[in-house]
Amino acid sequence: MTAARRNRLLDAPRPVAVVVGALLAGYVLHWTLSVSGLARTGAAFEADEVFETFLSLVATGLILTRGLLPGRSGRSPWLAFGTGLAAYAAGTLASYGLLPDPALAGGVRLSEACWLALFPCSYVAAMLMLRDKVARLPSTLWLDGVIAGLSAAAMGVLVGAWAPASAHGKLSTALFPLADLFLVVLVAVMFTLADWQPERGLLLLGLGLLAQTLGDTMWLAQTAAGTYSPNRPLPDLLYGAAVVLCVLAAWSRPRTRDVRPLAWWAVLAVPIALAALAVGTLVLAGVSTQPAACVGLAAAAILCVLVRAVLAVRDVQSLALSRQEARTDELTGLANRRAFYEAVERHALDAPGAGAAVLLFDVDRFKEVNDSLGHSVGDELLVELAARWAECVPADALLARLGGDEFALLLPGAGEREGLALGETLRRALELPVALAGIAVHVSASVGVAVELGSPESPSELLRRADIAMYAAKAGPGVTAYQEVGDERLDRLRLGESLRATLSGEQGSGRLVLHYQPQLCLSTGKIVGVEALVRWEHPTRGLVGPLELLPLAQAIGRGRDLTRAVLSEALAQAGRWHRAGHDPRVSVNLAPADLLVPDLPAFVASLLRRHELDPAFLVLEITEDSFMKERTRSLGALEALRALGVAISIDDYGAGYSSLSYLRDLAPSELKIDRSFVADMATCERNRAIVRSTIALAHALGLVVVAEGVETQETEAALREAGCDLVQGFLYARPVPAAQVSLSHAVELAASP
Repeated sequence: MTAARRNRLLDAPRPVAVVVGALLAGYVLHWTLSVSGLARTGAAFEADEVFETFLSLVATGLILTRGLLPGRSGRSPWLAFGTGLAAYAAGTLASYGLLPDPALAGGVRLSEACWLALFPCSYVAAMLMLRDKVARLPSTLWLDGVIAGLSAAAMGVLVGAWAPASAHGKLSTALFPLADLFLVVLVAVMFTLADWQPERGLLLLGLGLLAQTLGDTMWLAQTAAGTYSPNRPLPDLLYGAAVVLCVLAAWSRPRTRDVRPLAWWAVLAVPIALAALAVGTLVLAGVSTQPAACVGLAAAAILCVLVRAVLAVRDVQSLALSRQEARTDELTGLANRRAFYEAVERHALDAPGAGAAVLLFDVDRFKEVNDSLGHSVGDELLVELAARWAECVPADALLARLGGDEFALLLPGAGEREGLALGETLRRALELPVALAGIAVHVSASVGVAVELGSPESPSELLRRADIAMYAAKAGPGVTAYQEVGDERLDRLRLGESLRATLSGEQGSGRLVLHYQPQLCLSTGKIVGVEALVRWEHPTRGLVGPLELLPLAQAIGRGRDLTRAVLSEALAQAGRWHRAGHDPRVSVNLAPADLLVPDLPAFVASLLRRHELDPAFLVLEITEDSFMKERTRSLGALEALRALGVAISIDDYGAGYSSLSYLRDLAPSELKIDRSFVADMATCERNRAIVRSTIALAHALGLVVVAEGVETQETEAALREAGCDLVQGFLYARPVPAAQVSLSHAVELAASP
């Protein structure tokens, strides 16, 4: 076996691995000699017996080392099993005359008692191993071992009394197969708990115990038939295989597995079988004369079974009580949140499509009661209200306290009318005052109703809709509100998830497209730039505009991804235009949060290099509120962008805070006057004055001025008179896809007044 292969199989220090390998080689040699017949007689047989004994002592030492070696988990099972093997080895030495072998009670010799000690130690080892593999191993399982021992002993006495004369006095002859039978049952239970896919250590231990059982069975059969001979190799092969398998189990490399709960049948199967065995023994003793020891042992086993039954009943009662407490509100005695959710789920499974109403309600101004009279008085109020409400709900309804002053009610088979009617009943139950700390306190409740219609809904969804209705009811305290199934919030939630899928590149969720609105030079009519405006082609809703798209992207935390997608496509299109011989500036809007992304300047620089664009042809538009928070970081980002040669434009100027310090500190290249001033400047003298003064200030600072929202020729004329540089608006073109933007011809402007 190679070192790599050994390391995959064994979890042992190198010296131990070497000894395990030597042990395997030794047993292979022993089996070869046994099968070939070279060690069946004379001195060779005695030497082979000594060699086999030596191998068993080495194996015992390896397993005890596993149990005693510090720093390793799961030591207790192997310490117990190694102790049993040590006793078994001592019995073997005693049977060879190397240790004293006196006769004990019942004609059993010391060697036989040592051999039998292997079985209780194996049982303890298996129980300890099960404790590591099974969640909440019942304490009664240990009592099963006592029942097993008493039942096996009773059957042993019974079989010993029936055995041939040559076997009388050999109590171990009867005990060995019965003890082995119990080990077989134990192995089956362990394998079943592992879904018949036991990990390597458990599998090897189980196979080792089965090999031991098969060897004992063959030994017993040959002994009873008078044909047993030490020269027969097969039992020795099985005993040797059992030892090797157990050593490998002790040092096998563990695999991480989930701890499983113990199945109910696994807890009951063993005690039921053993109780039947003990009862059968008593029946046989009743119809025939049997040794008193047999009757006493069987009766003791039955007594232990009764004790175990009492303990099992206690455990069941304790479990039922704990389950009830886990689903009951401690203060009011009503169902709690867990019980309510389970009831809604159970209703959806048991009566699909039957519908149900969910009511969510809480006490208005409950915080005032707590703050003024104390939390203990607040608890008294909740108890009183819970009692009143419990008296007026139908028998098939479930009333629950979800926490704090929040209550919920499930009304199966109800619709909107029934739900609202019950909500009114719950509110009227609070008309009489509640005596609290000597004060008659009047309280009211706001009730929200949601109805399950069509396909069943999850408890969280029903409660969510009822919660929306309850907060609508709080607009006028002490009312009942109904929440429709198709609400605006739910639609926005679904739309947000769809946008998230689009930004992640998922198929079938729609795609982002850019439309471009031209910017014209007011003196020449030539298109000198375009503003990139994002649209979302939704698979069912059609084209979603920026007024809805941009806030939604920010709400789901994907505003950064949206900005990067727009920048990537806008600069890619600018590159295509420039390669075609056109040189428009491309303006892209940035959200305030975009300036706080540390790698924004590097990302813009990489796009400019990729598309071979002069930075002067990129204009980044920012709004004045971009500097309300994190002013220092925002200014740092703008300085880095300006260092690239990118133009900075202040968008919607005049609609925000319009601080002159922004014009000083930001050092923009462009000022974009908000459409609210531009649209009616031809008819509003105040707006005309604001626009004229803004243009004059911008020109004095060396800034280009862009007027957006130009829709009439009168507005265009007023802007020309004021000296505006660039204009954009529906008068010239609506935002259109890139293929529809004509950059080759000048636009015919209105004549100057």
